[in-house]
Amino acid sequence: MVRKGQEAIAALQGAIGQLDTLGSIGADDPIFKRWYRDTAGLVDEVFGYGSRHTRAFAEVDFTYSVERPDTTSMGSLNRFLWGLKDARAALEAMVKELQESGG
Repeated sequence: MVRKGQEAIAALQGAIGQLDTLGSIGADDPIFKRWYRDTAGLVDEVFGYGSRHTRAFAEVDFTYSVERPDTTSMGSLNRFLWGLKDARAALEAMVKELQESGG
């Protein structure tokens, strides 16, 4: 199912709306993993697999790629929260692009 127009905008806004609830759970939580999988699939549906939008969303880091021994749980949480902010920015840019192009 390919989403277009207002349906695509509403679906992306729904994913954005869920971000506030994710900040307290962490990247290893199944709820976050499902949100990420569903949102990545949504971006593929709206913009096409392999699009620059798909790549931009996939490049958002929610965890450190290499855990250093001195990385604290607070450091990991901060990386996760920054990842959520980056995801919000990427998704909001996608919504804006759809709105400006008429959906």
